Amino acid sequence: MKVLLAEDSTAMADLECEVLRRLTHTPLSLIRARDGQEVMELIKSGEQQVDLIILDWHMPNCTGLDVLRFIRERDSVTPILMVTSESKTASIVRAVNEGVTEYIVKPFTVKDLSDKVSKYMID
Repeated sequence: MKVLLAEDSTAMADLECEVLRRLTHTPLSLIRARDGQEVMELIKSGEQQVDLIILDWHMPNCTGLDVLRFIRERDSVTPILMVTSESKTASIVRAVNEGVTEYIVKPFTVKDLSDKVSKYMID
C-alpha cells in the first residue's frame, strides 16, 4: 500500500504514520510532503501513484483545499482524508463539495483516525 501524507507538523505526521503502520500487515510505502506545493509537484510528475492521500488543510505555500482541488482535477478516484482543525460546518461542506472522501477534525484520537483510514487500507 502506498500513502501520500501531506502534513507540515512533524509530530502530527509521526502519529499518522504510526497509525498507518499498525493498520496494515503488508509493506507500507509512505511518501511525505511538508507543504502543498510539494504535494502538487508529486502529483503533477505522475511518478507517484498512491492508494490513499492524507491531507492537512493548513500547510505552507498552498492550502490543503487548493491541493484537494488540484488533485481532483486530475484524479477523482483516489481516497483523500483531510485532517484539519477546521471544524466549522461550512468548512466541512466546502471540502466535501471539492471532493474530499473523509474528514477528521484535530485534535482526534488514534481510534478516530484508525476508523477513518482502515476503510481504505489494502492488505
